[in-house]
Amino acid sequence: MAWWRENNLRLVQINMRDIDGGMDVDKLIAELKEFCCSVVMVGAGGISAFYPTRLEFQRTSPWLEDRDLLGEIIEKCHREGIRVIARFDFSKTHQSFFRRHPEWYYRSEDGRAVPYNDTVATCVCGEYQQERALEIIGEVLQGYPVDGIFFNMFGFITWDYSGNYYGPCHCDCCKKRFAEFSGGKELPKTEDPGEPDFREYRAFQEQVVEELLGRVHRLVRSYGDDIAVCTYHHSDVDIIRDESNSAVDRPLPFWLYNSSSNVAKVRSSWDNKIISNCVINAADLFYRFSAVPPALTRLRLYENMAAGSGLDFCIIGVFEGYPDQDSVSAAKEVFRYHAEHQEVYGRLDSLAKLAVLLPLSRRESPAYRGVFRALKELHLPFDCILDARAAAEPSLLERYTTVLVPELGEVLPEALAAAESASKKLVLLGSGEMDGEMQKRLGLCRTGEITENRSAYLQVEPSNGLEPLEGRGWILLDGSFARYTGWPGTLPRVERAWFGPPERCFGHRLTEDRGLLRSPGGHVLLPWDLGGLYHRLGYSEYREMLGLVLSEVSPETLQIGGNLPPQVEAFWDRSGDGFLLQLLNLTGHHGVTVEEPVSLSGLWAELPGRLEVDRVLAGGVFTAEAGQERTKVSLDRLEEFAAVLLKEI
Repeated sequence: MAWWRENNLRLVQINMRDIDGGMDVDKLIAELKEFCCSVVMVGAGGISAFYPTRLEFQRTSPWLEDRDLLGEIIEKCHREGIRVIARFDFSKTHQSFFRRHPEWYYRSEDGRAVPYNDTVATCVCGEYQQERALEIIGEVLQGYPVDGIFFNMFGFITWDYSGNYYGPCHCDCCKKRFAEFSGGKELPKTEDPGEPDFREYRAFQEQVVEELLGRVHRLVRSYGDDIAVCTYHHSDVDIIRDESNSAVDRPLPFWLYNSSSNVAKVRSSWDNKIISNCVINAADLFYRFSAVPPALTRLRLYENMAAGSGLDFCIIGVFEGYPDQDSVSAAKEVFRYHAEHQEVYGRLDSLAKLAVLLPLSRRESPAYRGVFRALKELHLPFDCILDARAAAEPSLLERYTTVLVPELGEVLPEALAAAESASKKLVLLGSGEMDGEMQKRLGLCRTGEITENRSAYLQVEPSNGLEPLEGRGWILLDGSFARYTGWPGTLPRVERAWFGPPERCFGHRLTEDRGLLRSPGGHVLLPWDLGGLYHRLGYSEYREMLGLVLSEVSPETLQIGGNLPPQVEAFWDRSGDGFLLQLLNLTGHHGVTVEEPVSLSGLWAELPGRLEVDRVLAGGVFTAEAGQERTKVSLDRLEEFAAVLLKEI
C-alpha cells in the first residue's frame, strides 16, 4: 500500500521564500521533530528553484549561492524518518522570461499580461505549463528521492495576489484550443454564467486541467508508484489538497466548520484518494506574518483529524525568527496528540445513515453551509457526497438510507436519479429547477416560482408534524419559493403585504402554496432556501424544522441523543473493531472571534448499541451505562477536545 493511503499524515509546509536559501536545515529538522512531523512540504521549483537547476527556463534562487538546499533537506529529513513533498508553482515565472517567451503568458481580453512584483502570470494552455513545467518536475524526480510533488495555483488563474480580477485568458493558445474544442467558437468575455457559451467554456477548462494532470501523473509514475501527486484538484492525484484559511475582507458570517466540511467532501466521495486540508497560520495573504488566534488553529486541526483526515499546517518562510509563535505552539499540541493515537485516526469508517449531496463544480453555497451547520448542531452524523461522484459511482450511496439535497437545481440530475433509483429517501430543499424526468419519477410538477417574498411568511399549522414550532406562528420567508403540485403539503405561504408605515401593516393572506410537501413514498420537499436562510440569519427555527423533518422521514439517522448543546461538535465513527466518539467545544466562537472555549460539565450522549469504555484518548472522565439497545456515555467535563474509544459488550 502506498504510504499516503495510511491516511495519518502530519504534514508541515514551509512556504519557502528566496531569502530562505540560507536557512539552517538542522534547526528546521529540530522544529519538525517537535511537531512529530511525518511529512514536510518544501519549495523545489517553478518561480524559484531551490536546487542548482540546469534548465534555462527556470531561475535558481540567488540566495542559494552554490548550495543544493533541496538535496540537503531531503537527505536530513529522510535520516529522521520524515518524508518530503516537493512544492512547485508554475502559475508565474520571473519577469526575465517574459521578454523571451511572451507566448507562455496569460493575456486579458485586451491583450494585457499580468505582472506582479518581479513575476508574470503564465497560462495553463501555454507551452511553459504544458511542456516546460513537466521538464522541471522531471529534473527534480530524476535528481532527488522525493516522496511526493505538489503544485500551487494550478489551472486557470484569473486574479493576482492583491485580489484584482482579470477575466478569462485570451492568449493565442487559449483561443486556438477553445476553438478546436467548441467547433470554432470564440472565448467568452467574462466568467458570468449568463454568457452564451459559459458551460462549454467550463467544460473546456476541465478538459485542459484533466489532460495536463494525467500527463503529470504518468510522468511521476514512471519514476515509481510510491511518489504522491498532490494539488487542489481531484483528477489524477493521490492527495487532494484544500485549505482552511482566513481573510480580512471575507464576507460574513464566519464559517466555523471550514475544516470539517473540506474533509467530509473528499472522505466519502473517493475510496482511492485522501484529503489533506491545510490549516493556514496566516490571517490573510496580505498579513502572512500575523497568525489567526491559537484557539482557531487548534479548532481547525482538531476538525481535520476528527472528520477523518490527517493534519496539515503551513507558515510562510521558516520557523526561526517567525514573529507569531503562539499559533505554532498551538498546532504542535494537536500534532503531538495525533502522533500518540495515529493508529486510531488512520482508519475511521463512517456510521452515518444520511448523505448530503452537493455540486462538485461550484464552491460551497450559503444553502449548503446552512444545512451543514444545522446538521452539526443537531449532532446528526452525516457524510457529504459530491454529485459527479455519485453519478459516476452510485454504489457510494449504498450505505445510506437518506439523501439530502441542500440546493435543488445545482446538483447533477444523474446524481439525484442515482439516489432515487437506489430507493433512498429524499429530502429536497430549495427553489431551483428540478429535472423534468425526475419530477415525473417523483410524481411532482413544478408550476412556477415566486421570487418576491420580502415580507412573506410560512405559517406553522397544528398537527402537521412541526408541533414544537407552533409557538413561532409565522416563520420568516425570504428569497425564491417554488410552486409544486403532486404531493400533499403543509406550512402554507403567507402572502407578502404592506409593512409600513406601522398604521398600514396589514393585508397578509394565506395562499394555496405549501412550504413542506410529503410524498406517499416518504420523500420530503421544502421548495425554499432553508439552508441559505439559516446560514445568513441563524434563526433556530430553521434548524429545528430540518431536525423535525428528518426525525419523521428517517428516524434511523438520529443516532446521537443526549444533552449536548449546539456549540459542541460531535463525531461518531467506527475505528477498527471499536467505536470512536469525539467532542469538540466550540463555545469560544462568538461573532468573528475565536477564543479559548468555556468549560462544559455534565454532558452525556446516547448512542446506538450496548457499549463500554475501552480507552479514553483525550479529555476528562468518561463513563458508559448500557441499556437494552442504547448506551448513555457521560463526560464529567469538556474543556476543548475529548475522545473516547468504545467497544461492544
